[in-house]
Amino acid sequence: MSDLKRFWEAVSEMRSAQKLEWAALPSNYNRWKRVRQQQAVSRLEAQVDQLAQELLHKYGWTDDDNLRGA
Repeated sequence: MSDLKRFWEAVSEMRSAQKLEWAALPSNYNRWKRVRQQQAVSRLEAQVDQLAQELLHKYGWTDDDNLRGA
C-alpha cells in the first residue's frame, strides 16, 4: 500500500472519529459548537475533509477500500 494511501486512510479515520464525537455532545454545547465552528481549527478540518475527498476521487479509491484495508 502506498504511503499516500495510508495517509489518506488515517486522515479519513481521524475525521470520522471527530464527527462522531461532535454528534455525541449534549445539546447544551450547541453554543460552544457554533463558536468553535468559526475558529481556525474548524476551517482547517473542513479543508482536510475536502482534500481527503479530492484524493479519493483522484486515485479512484472508495470508502470500501478503507474497510478492506486495501
